[in-house]
Amino acid sequence: MKAHFGSTIAKQPIAVQIIYNRAIVQIGLSAFRLGLFNECNQVLVDVCQSPKLKESLAQGTSNYRTAQEKTLEEEIEEKKRFIPPHLQINLEVIDCVYMTTSMLLEVPNISENRFDISKTVISRNFRKLIEQYDMKGMQFVAQNSRDHIVFAARQLHKSQWREAFHNISQIKIFRRMKEFQDGPLKEALLLSFKQTALKIFLIDGATQYESFSLETAQSQFELPKAALLKQISKLIMNSTVQGKIDHAS
Repeated sequence: MKAHFGSTIAKQPIAVQIIYNRAIVQIGLSAFRLGLFNECNQVLVDVCQSPKLKESLAQGTSNYRTAQEKTLEEEIEEKKRFIPPHLQINLEVIDCVYMTTSMLLEVPNISENRFDISKTVISRNFRKLIEQYDMKGMQFVAQNSRDHIVFAARQLHKSQWREAFHNISQIKIFRRMKEFQDGPLKEALLLSFKQTALKIFLIDGATQYESFSLETAQSQFELPKAALLKQISKLIMNSTVQGKIDHAS
């Protein structure tokens, strides 16, 4: 039986909301470690898009609210709810995971809807991050996690999955994950980059080419033929790409 607890959590006591938010974040991070990137993004989206991330996890005070807006009693009560440092969830890990999964969804979405007047936005936070970097006059070597994610997004937008995955692999937080070192996370992330790059390549190339060779695409994206046909079939069935697979040739 489903409790629909998420729809009523806002009416619960603050202490219960904090426990709920921390549990949701841990579920999202677990999904990422298992290679379930779409599910991870869906779980984390509500928590990560809130400007009160620190407060929702009881790990500090967000900058968007000034101290003058709170009374002394409210500040004291808020500090009483703070989680001890050794039990806190690393906020940079949450940010990297959410931005990476958002990139795998948002970059193809940008290519698919670039000529659409009513543009669909999957992740406002990721779009804002890209816009902030685009406004900079000069950009040098990546120095932090967000730099690597932005550079990876730009390479992925060009369907250059090797360079994009290399940038993501340089993020120290991911390299320290046991699942990335020895587990299935690295392979799952690499496969997702290949599939996303293939999708972008077909969307962008549909207006420039009359046909694509399966052998050439298979060699370019290093995907098994069965996986390649599966991805292309999904795009055709969803009307993302107008075309058909010519099995005879």
